[in-house]
Amino acid sequence: MRLMRSRTSGLLSCGAALLLAVAAGCGGSGAVDVPTGEVAGMVTYGGTPVTRGFVNLASRETGKAYTWPINEEGRFKSEAPVVVGPYTVFITPPEGEAPSVDNPNPAPPNPENIPEKYRSEQTSGLSAEISEGENDLKFDLQN
Repeated sequence: MRLMRSRTSGLLSCGAALLLAVAAGCGGSGAVDVPTGEVAGMVTYGGTPVTRGFVNLASRETGKAYTWPINEEGRFKSEAPVVVGPYTVFITPPEGEAPSVDNPNPAPPNPENIPEKYRSEQTSGLSAEISEGENDLKFDLQN
């Protein structure tokens, strides 16, 4: 009987210790406060605004990735804070329009102002270092 009481007491002690350890690890909101910045900028091709497409940022360091549409003036802007750090940048053309009743054979997008090399993270050669505060990025694509 004494051995059983000792074993039960030991299990209860271990269980209580485990519960306290878990509770201590679960304290607070768990949110990590990482530095962020706001991003805006412009994409041009030979000095002329690229009026359609997407700016993509990818970080191997943080694993974060962001994509923003390019407007008719060649500008883009982040809608949410961006984690600071180095990013590879690549520019992708817009997707084509889906066929519809009114337009069963839509013309494919004309991405001539986004040369092929800029469309891939591996070949773009573009980069950006995002810092806290406002970041104004400019990318002038060349043929």
